Amino acid sequence: MELLITIVHNIRMRSERKVERELLHEVKRVRGKRDLLVQLLKATLGHPDGIIGDVLYSVVDPKALLDLLKEEGKMWLSP
Repeated sequence: MELLITIVHNIRMRSERKVERELLHEVKRVRGKRDLLVQLLKATLGHPDGIIGDVLYSVVDPKALLDLLKEEGKMWLSP
């Protein structure tokens, strides 16, 4: 009987820890990621001069950023 109680207790504790981890992960998620992405893209494309443009454009082609903005804008932002 003791063994059964111990097993049930362990299962319960594991399930509680799993739920706590999932809740913590959910809390840590960034809300409005797509809106933030669109705002960043607009700011970068709107002000291509300066350190942000220099660093970003050395990694990603400005046309690719513009295409991404168009794609995301169609899906998530109203005109």
